[in-house]
Amino acid sequence: MTLRKWLIQNGCSQGELARRVGVSQSAIARYAAGVRCPRPRVMDAIARATGGAVQPSDLVDAWCLAQRRAA
Repeated sequence: MTLRKWLIQNGCSQGELARRVGVSQSAIARYAAGVRCPRPRVMDAIARATGGAVQPSDLVDAWCLAQRRAA
């Protein structure tokens, strides 16, 4: 599941998820938009914070798709 979709479906703000994960709200916004790919430790923290709904592979896939669109 994409991070953006998880945030919407769970009614969770970027800021709330950022607090759970230990990063800034702007970092979560960049990850959700596919602008940045989180470091492995952050990917693991996002997976834990989302109850496993958003996996590291989901974050990498979103980033790769955004990179292809930008090219």
